Amino acid sequence: MEQERINKLIGLWLDGETDSAQEKELRAYFSSADSIPEGWQVYKTMFEGFDDLSREEHSHKASPVTRFKIKYISIGVAASVAIFGCLFGIRALSRPDCYINGKPVRDVEVAMYAAADLSQLSDFEDALNSLDELDGISADDFSGLTNKENN
Repeated sequence: MEQERINKLIGLWLDGETDSAQEKELRAYFSSADSIPEGWQVYKTMFEGFDDLSREEHSHKASPVTRFKIKYISIGVAASVAIFGCLFGIRALSRPDCYINGKPVRDVEVAMYAAADLSQLSDFEDALNSLDELDGISADDFSGLTNKENN
């Protein structure tokens, strides 16, 4: 009679239609029965494995104090990251685009005009260097060149 009930419960369990009380009954049967039919040895091994896993899960559960610590430590880390991000963002946004005459400039257009002016100054410097080269040439050097051209 008991084997008929267990056979019915195995069928329900395989179809996924058992409730927790019926599954407990199956576990209890397979853990305590002395003689189990040969075809059910697979189920015995499986339900023993389930029991072992459930004992293992309970032994590894974190205590409420540990979960409490982990929760508040993670909140603290998240808050620290948020504060650091805000401070870094504010600092990055307040950094000037350039310095003109030692004063910080935060307006991008003014910085671009200053860069354009500086590039024009480098062109002016090239012209001054050319004048310096011409300064080393004397009038006699030019007269010698013109006399050779006339002959």
